[in-house]
Amino acid sequence: MSGRSKSSVQVFARVKPLDAGLAHCGMQEDPKHATVRVPTRTASKASSVVNSQADAWDYEFDGLIPDSASQEEVFQQTTMPLVDSLIEGYNGAVLAYGQTGAGKTHTMFGPRSQYNQRGLAARTLSAVFRQLSRQGISDATVRMSALEIYNETMIDMLQPPDISAQPRWEGGGVESLHATKGWNGSAVGQTGAGEELVVHEEKDGTTWVKNLSHVIITNEEEALNYLFEAETNRSIASHSMNNRS
Repeated sequence: MSGRSKSSVQVFARVKPLDAGLAHCGMQEDPKHATVRVPTRTASKASSVVNSQADAWDYEFDGLIPDSASQEEVFQQTTMPLVDSLIEGYNGAVLAYGQTGAGKTHTMFGPRSQYNQRGLAARTLSAVFRQLSRQGISDATVRMSALEIYNETMIDMLQPPDISAQPRWEGGGVESLHATKGWNGSAVGQTGAGEELVVHEEKDGTTWVKNLSHVIITNEEEALNYLFEAETNRSIASHSMNNRS
């Protein structure tokens, strides 16, 4: 990619600290210009054979986050502007993309045992309530849902003690729940109460999930408790590159 611009979609690259046991590929980072250079081949001895292959590929981002950056610095650079826009009435989304072991879970959730290392999800919830309080907005309703798509099956991640008593959206409209559409456009799943989760898409492009549970949260503590509950219900497995993938 090349050329940065102010747009509704921005891409940031976060550099993971290099483990002692891994070889460095020779990647060169330039945080000032938000670029990364990745060599395509190693230096070789002089040869009469002409090789027109590029020595390196250059990638340019909206921001390059060094491996020394704290979780708070990552949040302020990538996500806090979305919170500000959210309060103004705009939709926002944060997607973590990368290969297994790249640090997606650490960035989004962080370790459970270290509060100062909490990830973007928890910091976003805290920031939403902080901004509502600062701006004196007392009539806002904050709803929370958690949906997992695992092996192309949707799973409702919130399991309140009496899930059947939780309100559910049965149709589209301004209050319908938005979610990621399934790969084939007809993804289904199960809630904790055994109800089927079905993706619906309205004529205006609005996508929502029928029977996905939601809770109304009134403060940061409630929000973080539900986030922890949802994270606990995630599907995880261990393999050679990650103990909690």
